Amino acid sequence: MKTPDSRARFQAPSRHYHRARAENTESAWQQWIGDDRKNRGRSRGILKASAWILGVLAFCSVIAVMCYQMS
Repeated sequence: MKTPDSRARFQAPSRHYHRARAENTESAWQQWIGDDRKNRGRSRGILKASAWILGVLAFCSVIAVMCYQMS
């Protein structure tokens, strides 16, 4: 029977934890697929700006149609 003073059956010399390296996984994936983020940044910015402009124009056109219907 095990007593509180008895030694554990197995004692490793040091603990080893497997830790994912978040900074390396993304860069390794980008290298694997050959994606260049510098080229994507500019086109994504233009796409966001045009989406905002189209959204504002759509909202203004809805307001204009509502005002036209009320008069």
